[in-house]
Amino acid sequence: KVLQARVANSLAPGKSVRFEWEETFDRPGTVLAAASAAAAGTSDDQKTAQFTLYPKLDKAAIAGLKYVPEPKPVDTGDYLVGCYNFPGWRDYGAWSVLNDFPERKPILGYYHDGNPEVADWQISWALEHGIKFLIYDWYWSKGGRHLEEGLHDGFLKAKYQEKMKFCLLWANHNGPGSHSEADMMAVTKYWIDNYFRRPNYLRVGGKNVIVIFSPNGITGDMGVDGAKAAFAKMKKLCEDSEVGGLYLVACAGPWAEQIKQINDEGYDAISGYNYPSAGDKGQNVAPYSWMVDAYKDIWGQIADMSSIPYIPLCEAGWDSRPWHGPGARVRTGKSAELFQQMLSNAKSYDDDPKHRLPEGQKLVFIEAWNEFGEGDYIEPNAGDGFSYLEAVRQVFAPKSKQPAIVVPKDIGLGPYDIPVPVLRTSWDFSKPEERAWTPSGMTSPTFEGGVLRAEITSTDPTLSALWVEI
Repeated sequence: KVLQARVANSLAPGKSVRFEWEETFDRPGTVLAAASAAAAGTSDDQKTAQFTLYPKLDKAAIAGLKYVPEPKPVDTGDYLVGCYNFPGWRDYGAWSVLNDFPERKPILGYYHDGNPEVADWQISWALEHGIKFLIYDWYWSKGGRHLEEGLHDGFLKAKYQEKMKFCLLWANHNGPGSHSEADMMAVTKYWIDNYFRRPNYLRVGGKNVIVIFSPNGITGDMGVDGAKAAFAKMKKLCEDSEVGGLYLVACAGPWAEQIKQINDEGYDAISGYNYPSAGDKGQNVAPYSWMVDAYKDIWGQIADMSSIPYIPLCEAGWDSRPWHGPGARVRTGKSAELFQQMLSNAKSYDDDPKHRLPEGQKLVFIEAWNEFGEGDYIEPNAGDGFSYLEAVRQVFAPKSKQPAIVVPKDIGLGPYDIPVPVLRTSWDFSKPEERAWTPSGMTSPTFEGGVLRAEITSTDPTLSALWVEI
């Protein structure tokens, strides 16, 4: 089909214009769209994109809905599939790295991840496609915490949060000297007081799951014996607090020395966060298809070297140019079909009796729900629609019925886009509305007496804010 051309009579430098067309197609599927733009004194520019067409929504099924539809979880049998969640999408500055990658824009827009209504959409879509838990990246450095709005203000205040399990990845990539036995006991107490008593916290064999991003960071500060002693005390504290024990999962690659260290220190299982160079044959730009095969090899290598179980990690792709520029690592040719193959490999891995977890549980980790800056994401977005979520459902709930695709505008909700900020050079900290600051490498700021105060906890602290003109 050829659509009618649209014209903008004038367009100032640095500005944009939006055109929309509505078309009706006779059946679901995929279509390839091509667009061209021309202006006086410039060369024509052309772009192509593939679009997914979904069955027409039954309006009767959503009649009267005024909020996110209650999720209808699909049955995944013995398989428990979880997805990492990066809680760094709280302001326009974070999202702006995607402005040159519009195909990555979430269907929910440039949202604030501390919005519980946004969290309910994510919970609903995830559960209806077979994802049973979210692993929130969680930041603690010597008592200082940040980037917790997505969990505390979004997920834990969402209407449907009790239907979805969750756990934490301690993103402990802090500077040297940030780990000690006293600090490990303090962080464990915080977990007990704030998370482990919740009925929807993820447990394996009755024990609360914590994923450790950097085991080497702990060992570097405390040594193998120090880490082992601290973990034993942390586990005892959980048992004494009657919250169900502690199940520690270490992120690691297929390196024999690291695997031995992890086994010696008393972890309960191994997995990973990502392996972006897997199977790249030394190339900075390499096919994603090579990654699919290489991940399967990594799982087997680690399992063969370890006396504790390995939880298979799947990754939806890698292209970190938004964060790291044009020279970044890129995995080309990613697709929902190839991702589905990686998921199928993980399912087969879990089916091997040698790889079972306590009580026969079968877990799979996915990186990630929303790592848009890194290029590994499955959250519904402009370029892929729901195809990556559908890949999860096809593998782990193949007998389930494909869910109806309902998006916010179908029921008059949204948009959730954060307003574009304007420059500010002064603030009045006595006003609550001017206290929206994000710390990194420091404790959360306080504002007593109209003065901003924070304690530095790293060698690279930052304090940032973005302000919008209403």
